[in-house]
Amino acid sequence: MSPAPHVQWKTLEELEGSLLRLRQVYADEPARRQEVRAAVIRAKDRARAASRNPKVSPAKRSEKDEMVKWMLVWLDDPAIFADWVTLRRTRLNGG
Repeated sequence: MSPAPHVQWKTLEELEGSLLRLRQVYADEPARRQEVRAAVIRAKDRARAASRNPKVSPAKRSEKDEMVKWMLVWLDDPAIFADWVTLRRTRLNGG
């Protein structure tokens, strides 16, 4: 049996890699879709809590808020995430 899905989200790079891997699991293993979605939802909820925590630095809160957006896009349609994140990174980098 495959290990339980896990979202890594310390950095945007880590989150991107994690969501891309989970997108593949989601596509290749339809029986695990609910399990994968649940893992992303849990991570999104934790990132949202961090983005609203006044004890967290403003820069880190902003980064966690961006992560929430990424996970919401993934949850809406995992198949478009790779293209979307490429465009999003271009926008964030001033392109």
